[in-house]
Amino acid sequence: METVSDKEIQAMILKELPLMTSFTLKIQTPDIDSPLQETFEAEDIAEMAQALFRHFGTEHSCFDLAAYYPWKTSGWFSRKPVIQDKPPLTIRMFVASVKAGRWSSG
Repeated sequence: METVSDKEIQAMILKELPLMTSFTLKIQTPDIDSPLQETFEAEDIAEMAQALFRHFGTEHSCFDLAAYYPWKTSGWFSRKPVIQDKPPLTIRMFVASVKAGRWSSG
């Protein structure tokens, strides 16, 4: 496999994920280390991961979305802090896995 840059991998990830906007219609781009679960549904991540792994020929038999979902969120009127029991799934994890040629997180 030819060497691929982090920026190319990130661009493909962002292209495959649905466009997210704020209430003021400003485009929201996830940070490389922000949990994707806070912004995207499991189905969106699954489709992106499948396209990414197929495009770059990444071995992904160890990738299990159930290890990262469901993601707990706070209620609208809750002040109680959310205690996550799932690890965050980030763009950095996908970039590292594509570069390694296999899913290397989790």
